[in-house]
Amino acid sequence: MKIIGVTGSIASGKSSVAKFFKDKGFYLFDADAIYHELLENNKKMKDELISYFGQKIIVENKISTKKILSKLNEKNIITLNSITHKYVINELDKIIKKEKKVVIEGPIPVREGFLDRCDVIICTTCSVKTQKKRLEDRKKYSPSQLLKMLSIQLSSKKYHQLADEVIETDNLSVKELGKLIDLLY
Repeated sequence: MKIIGVTGSIASGKSSVAKFFKDKGFYLFDADAIYHELLENNKKMKDELISYFGQKIIVENKISTKKILSKLNEKNIITLNSITHKYVINELDKIIKKEKKVVIEGPIPVREGFLDRCDVIICTTCSVKTQKKRLEDRKKYSPSQLLKMLSIQLSSKKYHQLADEVIETDNLSVKELGKLIDLLY
């Protein structure tokens, strides 16, 4: 069994790196996508989130990630993660039991449930300027939401300390990134 973890700050190139491993035959476990699926379908998780954050996070009968983001501070981040991570990890464990090669794309490299399951940790990194440009191109968040999201990310230094490999994505084209991954793996 081979499990590769890909982590890094928002808009640092995690998805691009993870996709290359998927193309190499790895099962892609996108922790963020699983989190959003669970927001839709896991009543227990939704009830816990509503219990802590209140009814204001519900918009049109669904939990709004943007409403949760608007309430984030250090205490709320810790609580959000303590509520949601156990559900995401449970889904990951189901996949690990079935698949021989897994790449985990996860923005938050939790010690239990991510780092302890990976054979190799790859950290993607780029400048804040590049992050802002990539996030603006996605057009999903307002400028104030972008600043909030960037402010709650782990520092590059912390990501680097956790990684076996660090990939700087600032000046790499997608093609160059693919060649680099082929060289490394």
